[in-house]
Amino acid sequence: MVYFIYLVQTPQYSGTNIFKVGVTEDKIRRFRDYGKGTKVIVVYEVTAGFTIESIIIRIFRQKFRLFKKREWFEGDCIKMKNFIGAVINFYENIDQCHIIRCV
Repeated sequence: MVYFIYLVQTPQYSGTNIFKVGVTEDKIRRFRDYGKGTKVIVVYEVTAGFTIESIIIRIFRQKFRLFKKREWFEGDCIKMKNFIGAVINFYENIDQCHIIRCV
């Protein structure tokens, strides 16, 4: 099964340092659900979506301020993007995750 790990900024948080990390099977529908003007920061196509998302969220809780619910964080966008890439690359290297492509 193919999943998409993503980092986005929805229109209501435009101009802030608030971003959402998530996983989905259907990125088109998911991004459409967030509304017009959603800024897609990064998307990775992976095979171990929910495992990777859980690890990223645990790291984000240590490195960034939890903004709301369990997937919304306040912090530096570039650092978030880099942490996501590092987690995915690490798990790919130990054969726990296969990066299909970075969109």
